[in-house]
Amino acid sequence: MKTLTNKEVRKKYSYAVIREGAVIHEGAVIYEGAVIREGAVIRKGAVIHEGAEIREGAVIREGAVIREDAVIHEGAVICRNAVICKGTEGIVIHNAYKYSSGCYYDNKIKKAIIWLGCYHRTIEEWEANWDNNLDEFPLGSAARDDRMYAYNLCKDYAIRKKFNNS
Repeated sequence: MKTLTNKEVRKKYSYAVIREGAVIHEGAVIYEGAVIREGAVIRKGAVIHEGAEIREGAVIREGAVIREDAVIHEGAVICRNAVICKGTEGIVIHNAYKYSSGCYYDNKIKKAIIWLGCYHRTIEEWEANWDNNLDEFPLGSAARDDRMYAYNLCKDYAIRKKFNNS
């Protein structure tokens, strides 16, 4: 396993920003626009896409893929063959109804997930089985109305962020 010298790194990856003290092993692929901070270690076979930022102390192992605009913070260890994508912000809502609720984008299924209490479901799943807990949220109750209000806040957020691909 050969570690490139600073001169070799700067020549080979002149299109990326690589800070003094970063260690990049031969065989890593780094795209234009990536930022590698001092103290980061990039192993052979890792692929870093444009716009990704690897911060001090991060270790990227063999075969990992860091997609554009992802930010890897200090102390992170990215395991072999991991795929890291840009995070998608979500929302968390407290006190709209009895439990916390929120919405986030699930990158695996490419859809919004809305959670109400302990239930995490897609919009389609919620709408197919909205009244899944009639004991706690009976039809016509204020508790059910509050739950519906929280759901609609999350659903509106997902639609505005274009989280749902359906």
